[in-house]
Amino acid sequence: METRWCVAEKIQDTFKEHFKEIHEDLLQLFFNRSLVAQSDIDNFLNPDYRQNLHSPFLFQDMHLLVERVKRAAEKNEKVLIYGDYDADGVCSSVALKEALKNFGVEYCDLYLPHRETEGYGLNSGTVSYIQEHNYDLLITVDCGTTNAAELSVLKSLNIDVIVCDHHVAPEEKPPCLAFINPRFKKDTYPYEHLASGGVIYKVMQALAEKKDEFAKATDLPDGFEKWALDLVAIATVADMMPLVGENRVLVRYGLVVLNKTRRTGLKALIEKAKCISGILDTYHIGFILAPRLNAAGRMDHANTAVYLLQETNYKKALEIAEELNQTNAERQAVTERIVRSAIEQIEQHKTRDKVIVVANTSEGEWPTGVVGLAAGRISQKYNRPVCVIGRSSTGVTGSGRSIPPFDITAALKQCAHLLEKFGGHPQACGFTLKSEDIVSEFRSAINKIADQQMSEDDLISVLALDMEIAFERLTWQFFDDIQTMKPFGQGNQKPRFASFHVLVIALQLVGADKQHLRLTLSQKNIQKKAIAFGFGHIASDETKFPIRAGSFIDIAFEFEVNEWNGNRELQLNIVDIKIQQ
Repeated sequence: METRWCVAEKIQDTFKEHFKEIHEDLLQLFFNRSLVAQSDIDNFLNPDYRQNLHSPFLFQDMHLLVERVKRAAEKNEKVLIYGDYDADGVCSSVALKEALKNFGVEYCDLYLPHRETEGYGLNSGTVSYIQEHNYDLLITVDCGTTNAAELSVLKSLNIDVIVCDHHVAPEEKPPCLAFINPRFKKDTYPYEHLASGGVIYKVMQALAEKKDEFAKATDLPDGFEKWALDLVAIATVADMMPLVGENRVLVRYGLVVLNKTRRTGLKALIEKAKCISGILDTYHIGFILAPRLNAAGRMDHANTAVYLLQETNYKKALEIAEELNQTNAERQAVTERIVRSAIEQIEQHKTRDKVIVVANTSEGEWPTGVVGLAAGRISQKYNRPVCVIGRSSTGVTGSGRSIPPFDITAALKQCAHLLEKFGGHPQACGFTLKSEDIVSEFRSAINKIADQQMSEDDLISVLALDMEIAFERLTWQFFDDIQTMKPFGQGNQKPRFASFHVLVIALQLVGADKQHLRLTLSQKNIQKKAIAFGFGHIASDETKFPIRAGSFIDIAFEFEVNEWNGNRELQLNIVDIKIQQ
């Protein structure tokens, strides 16, 4: 697949003049992230918990929420938290239950649906369950926004509902008592990118501000809610929310809490995942911890992740963490099987569709808990929006992943006549088809929308690079400067660079299957060590990829440190290679 390198425009001398105390390479990185004023740079480098978080009462219904929770505490009402089965939903549901208990809500249950048998969000079975168990108040977490029918029934039964969510919201408020969703356009909250973990943290802040009004919360220490920031950080990174603005503050401080977490379950998970407390960052959340929490809901039931986060006995927590380790390994194997099968479909049909739609409607063959992961992998391979459809006991269910030019959830809205339900974000979605017989009709409908919105040029993979840089500028000082920009993630990607006309001094195939490449490179007599994960093929097949010692290449890379046996050396982590002919 062709990849186009796009190196950011170089900053002008007039811009440099305003920031003479900042090295121009670091200044280029700031400029690329739209940090062009001193106040923007200061807030980015040193996000302030007190100054850079918005008041929770900017949510127009937050006062209603606080008053309703206070009534539930005073009248000893039965409250049900109804969450979602992913890491964001699990973490935010657990955090909310802890908060409600702290504020005197004694009878508070947590219910997460089974992904395969119940599906996402509220359903008719949920309504019956709530009615049968005589709950007085329902609080949805990471779901509920699109469940207008179920909310209307609950309203007719005089059961109050508070919706706490962050998914794409309708134009009008759903039929519920309070609607806390930063994506709701008619709300007054100024930041729309909160994960549900962030939304629940705003709820906790609001309750904390009013704790003197709660008889059982007056003794809570100021700032007690900050201990929930470990869950908020996991939720925000796991749901791939942009780490800018308010999220940057929450995750920056959340990492501090995570690295000294009080939670027995998280300590056990960190140990079993072979991580080290004290150095955990967004990488460890996104690629190690969150996948294990997510695996519970993908392969069986998310309650296992809930039990881990709530466990106080370390021995039991270690057992649950090990179970999640094994479940995650199973999840990886199943995902790999689905990806291989889906790619066979794609290559066999030689599809030219702008949106790839692949399906296996034999129940259980493509578990719906992992089709989203498969869609992401396939989307990366072909640089196209992808929908992967499987079948569960609840119907023909799919997940989609997209590329920046195409809002896949907005496209689903135009295909609503074919869907039982749908929801999501611009780059990720979930949906259920009305019938397995309309997969082809759905494929045609969504591709008709894509043909109107995307050109062939939009399907060319673009690798955004921060700057061209010479080896002589890749110093320890510059590496240290880059570290001040953490936490990295969506919206603040780890900087990537380009170096051209680089000489290969030596290369070696490494890894169990020789799939990776270790190189020694030189540019103007300055040598650098490099690792290129997944690029072993360009050295093992010289007929297609003539690279050897003495070759000249262009490289796109991240700048990092390789640590082993107490040694530290600068290293280039190569993300793309172009071989000079």
